[in-house]
Amino acid sequence: MNSPGKLLKYSASAGSGKTHALTAFYLSRVLHDPGAYRRILAVTFTNAAAAEMKRRILKRLHLLGLENERGEKERFEFAEYLCTFFPDLWPDKQSTLVTVRRNAPLALGNIMQDYSRFTVGTIDSFFQRVIRAFAREMDIPAGYEIELEHQALLSDAVDSLLAGVAGNKNLLDWISSYVASRLDDSKGWDIRHEILGVADQIFRENFRQLSAEDRRKISDYGVMEKYASGVHAIRKRFENELRKLAAEGVRIFTECGITADDFLSKSRGGVGEGLRKYAEGDTRKPGSAWKKAADEGKYHANTAGPELKQAFDKAMTMGLGNVVTAIAGWFEKEYPIYVAARAQLRTIHVIGILGAISEKVREQAHDQNLFLLSDSGELISRLIADDDTPFIYEKIGTVYDHYIIDEFQDTSRIQWNNFRPLISETLSRGKDNLVVGDVKQSIYRWRNSDWRIIYSEAARAFGDEAVRTIPLNTNYRSRENIITFNNSIFSPDAVPALCDDKLAFEGLKLSEVYSDSHQQGTERMKGGFVQVTLYPKNDDEGWKEKVLHDLPSLIEKIQDHGYSADEILFLCRTNDEGKQIISRILEHSASCTPEQLRKCNYEITSGESLLLERNPAVTLIIACLRHLTDPSSRINRSQMVRSYILATGGNEQQIYSGDATEMTAESLPEGWEEMLNSFRNSSLFSATENMIRFFRLGENKDNIAYISSFQDAVLEWSGRHSSDISGFVRWWDDEGCKATLSQSDMQEAMRVMTIHKAKGLQGRVVIIPFASWDFSKGGFNRSLLWVTDVPPPFEPMPVVLPEMSRSLEESLFAAEARMERASDWLDGVNLLYVAFTRAVDALYVMAPDAASTSGGSGNSGSLLNEALAALPDTFIRREEESLKIIEIGELPAVVREQREQPIEMSRYTVSEPRGSLRLRTGGALPQDDLKLEETGGRAYGIMMHELLSRITTTEDIEEAVDHACATGMLPLTRRDEITGRLRHMLSSEQVRNWFNGSRTVMTEASIILPTGAARRPDRIMISSDGVTVVDYKFGEESSRHRQQAASYRDLLTQMGYANVRSYLWYVMKETIEEA
Repeated sequence: MNSPGKLLKYSASAGSGKTHALTAFYLSRVLHDPGAYRRILAVTFTNAAAAEMKRRILKRLHLLGLENERGEKERFEFAEYLCTFFPDLWPDKQSTLVTVRRNAPLALGNIMQDYSRFTVGTIDSFFQRVIRAFAREMDIPAGYEIELEHQALLSDAVDSLLAGVAGNKNLLDWISSYVASRLDDSKGWDIRHEILGVADQIFRENFRQLSAEDRRKISDYGVMEKYASGVHAIRKRFENELRKLAAEGVRIFTECGITADDFLSKSRGGVGEGLRKYAEGDTRKPGSAWKKAADEGKYHANTAGPELKQAFDKAMTMGLGNVVTAIAGWFEKEYPIYVAARAQLRTIHVIGILGAISEKVREQAHDQNLFLLSDSGELISRLIADDDTPFIYEKIGTVYDHYIIDEFQDTSRIQWNNFRPLISETLSRGKDNLVVGDVKQSIYRWRNSDWRIIYSEAARAFGDEAVRTIPLNTNYRSRENIITFNNSIFSPDAVPALCDDKLAFEGLKLSEVYSDSHQQGTERMKGGFVQVTLYPKNDDEGWKEKVLHDLPSLIEKIQDHGYSADEILFLCRTNDEGKQIISRILEHSASCTPEQLRKCNYEITSGESLLLERNPAVTLIIACLRHLTDPSSRINRSQMVRSYILATGGNEQQIYSGDATEMTAESLPEGWEEMLNSFRNSSLFSATENMIRFFRLGENKDNIAYISSFQDAVLEWSGRHSSDISGFVRWWDDEGCKATLSQSDMQEAMRVMTIHKAKGLQGRVVIIPFASWDFSKGGFNRSLLWVTDVPPPFEPMPVVLPEMSRSLEESLFAAEARMERASDWLDGVNLLYVAFTRAVDALYVMAPDAASTSGGSGNSGSLLNEALAALPDTFIRREEESLKIIEIGELPAVVREQREQPIEMSRYTVSEPRGSLRLRTGGALPQDDLKLEETGGRAYGIMMHELLSRITTTEDIEEAVDHACATGMLPLTRRDEITGRLRHMLSSEQVRNWFNGSRTVMTEASIILPTGAARRPDRIMISSDGVTVVDYKFGEESSRHRQQAASYRDLLTQMGYANVRSYLWYVMKETIEEA
């Protein structure tokens, strides 16, 4: 019996070489068994990260297999690594060297020839694979399309909901209440915008984990109104009783001739003032003076005169003490319930709206035959449930021995629930698994990531003895002084300990989360420079203006040291801050002399600046498409003119003068309206290509990259949808407008990024201009707190959504509120950590000075100030004018390398109409093209090939035809006819034997040749008697066909298969020929 396997947990601090560690774990198995790649699943969160992992694995296998000095060196170093970290598999270095040398080229060859089994990808791609395998069990309709982004569908659902709201009084009441509450918070009248703002909550895992019954409950107006009435009653009961008790207290002390100032503490929290305020409707919790009075009978100062003491004695006999004690007891017993009720009042209607939106999204998805990628985890979770031996392997056709999960701190609860039983099953077979992550870099909680999984729950799931934590504490990214700075700031005794003091609640201690924060550097990364500049803060934004003023001189200094513009990375918390940085740099650049511009490169880019919609050529094309859908719009016509002038380098002054209609006649090329009207029946791609040609947009080289990326988006959309111009415009407004131009690595420009987007990246010089952000949202931006374990008296609801506030920590939802606040603080500190650890050579940080800062400490700048004060003497402190500067090291001087100049296109080439391919984009094959066998139509053959590729047995015929109809390949009117033809084709004895389900079938499976080329037989059938290969032909017989079929037979024989027979099936002639 195998001993249980281990779950290895690599705690990978920033820059610690986690991808190298992942690659090494993968290769430790594959080099031991060159076929093991088929039984390893490695997943991460982005396509780029998955591609990088694949590249590293293949490159390392290639290097390990080299028969030269480089190969010897690689093998020696890697063998040493294997023996050190995986001694169970690799106990002896000499035998390891021999095995690695023999197996590296074998493993590489196996992977390249069986690339589809090289399963290194994203979590979503694995879930998609499972979904496809279980589509029938999950009642997912045939021919479904996977929708990667839910925003467009959500937008359509909200539009549909609002369009029908007039006929649904209950829903109208909910929406009216919600919008009214937003108006109270000084928000606008844009109802659609406000509803979309909250609608995204339906994609939170808290909502997704609600049962179908719970979702029906929150969508039931009667249930929700009854609950809302109960919550209102709780609030009124508390306030009425408090007001009644307080009024009695005020009556008593007033009749006794006592004023509020006669009480202990007077009007600063005294009992008299408190009673008066409670009688007027105040509900704030009483303070220490009240407690002193209730517990000790202390109502007045010791210095009170005899008459005042007598008055108080009389008041006590009249029941003042009883009133005070009753109010104290009322608060102690009922206040947590009251606060919980009050916090829900403004958001009760939100739950109902979410239920209605969720139903509408499901309807929209069903109508469009879409499957939301975001639904995959939820469906798989329900499929697996708590079964520790899931039958997923059987359906997907692969048994995995090892799971590797990268960025484990970003794993969501549903994703973890799906992987946990799979990992458990492999551990029970004695197989090791690997998760890699770092709680300190958990910054995506708003995407459902849950840091508690890596922090504690993985060990709890399998037991401490099954989990082995391995810290990766060598930083290969940053220079020594940057590591020293970060070790000091993020030491468990610095910023994390300060957070523990401020949070003051047991459960999560940030000092424990950061217990492994200390890193060591490498010999080759000595030196480095850190400078923190503290600006005096007179108001909320004044210090930022001073920072912006100083940025140009800073980048000039950095470039004077030899750094190029693209080696400078600005990091900020929000997109608005990024815009401010770009605006300041461009403003300065515009005022520079030619000599200054030669000395310093002020080019600067961000995701925002690379938006396709920022390019006038793209906005012109969109405006033209809008004109086709609404020719009467004067606003759109003005946009056409403006965009045309900017896209063709015309006189910009024309934009700001004259009437829009006159401008159109003067500025647009002659015949533009006739040209656009001629495109009404064209495909979308053809229309946009012709617009580019007509307006000569491709002749301006500044437009080329944007136009090319836009046309890619047009083609991709057209391939998934009908070629409908109005539909594309709607998609563009909701989703497509977010598309950006990919920034070339050769583009020499400074980068501006949010910290969230910069995770995993690095910059030689990193500048953080505004290192001060609040950890919790305030005002009308406060987040909703999801409470799913609802206590009495609110348990009739499966979920409640109170607004997050500090007062919730005194409510029935105190535990959830405290954990939410602690998580907010962890997010805030983690953002600081991620930002500070992106730097390679130099780090510049700007923040407000604590000496001039007022307010609380739930802010990164305040905590940073406190940590800076405790830095060791190795850091230099100086003052420059009103600035305080803390620094270590010197900015390294670099020699600027000669770079290869990128090849630039001089124009965008538009294909000539007659030379263009006719593409079918989502619609049915034209009737003229769908010829039957009498005329040997090629389109008919293509369609039949596609249908046969989806048929394993004769029972699959109808499902395959339904799929063709659903995707538009086949008109519904031809469904029965084509179904009958397929049944006839498969009815002959020999063909029927191929489709009777008695063999293992692979359709359209690729055979990868050593040269990298591929061969793809239509059908391969494997049985105990041998292998049968069939290639379908719908045209005339040819000797070339026989050569092709024979080559399939020979290739499979070379692969080790015995008794291979290869056939040509001429379907239309109903003849079969063996090659």
